[in-house]
Amino acid sequence: MILKIFLFIVLVWLLIEVIEHIIIPLAWLLFRKKSGDSRRRQGEMNGQVAVVREWRKNKGLVEIRGEYWSAFSESRFKPGQEVYVKKRDGLKLHVIPYENKNDIKGIVS
Repeated sequence: MILKIFLFIVLVWLLIEVIEHIIIPLAWLLFRKKSGDSRRRQGEMNGQVAVVREWRKNKGLVEIRGEYWSAFSESRFKPGQEVYVKKRDGLKLHVIPYENKNDIKGIVS
């Protein structure tokens, strides 16, 4: 009798472990929503306005939509200055000076 109870407990434990470590992860991999290819989303920031937080020579840190990004430019900027995102290059943003909205037409690719 005790052996049967022990075997039952062991089988239930094994079943729970299999479900937890094999079935649930496989189901997650098969049915999760695809967030989309990051290469497709690279253009989302083009034309957005960012704020310079730090800048030295031709590179620095900008804030866009509450996130800090590494950035580079041919221009020099001061902290607090607004810039346009011309292009996202991997994890860096190519930024250009922000003068007014009309200046950006045709520049952002």
